[in-house]
Amino acid sequence: SGPEFTAEKMGLNYRALSDLFHLSKSRENLVSYTIGIQMVEIYNEKARDLL
Repeated sequence: SGPEFTAEKMGLNYRALSDLFHLSKSRENLVSYTIGIQMVEIYNEKARDLL
């Protein structure tokens, strides 16, 4: 068997961001949010910005 979430299904990043935006939208009358993201790859002790 393969991984639970394959290319045909939503991955972890998509689901996490979707939940984050849904939560911020549901509380927009109570709290002001600023959301930022950063994705990096660490390979052979070197970090590379993926965005």
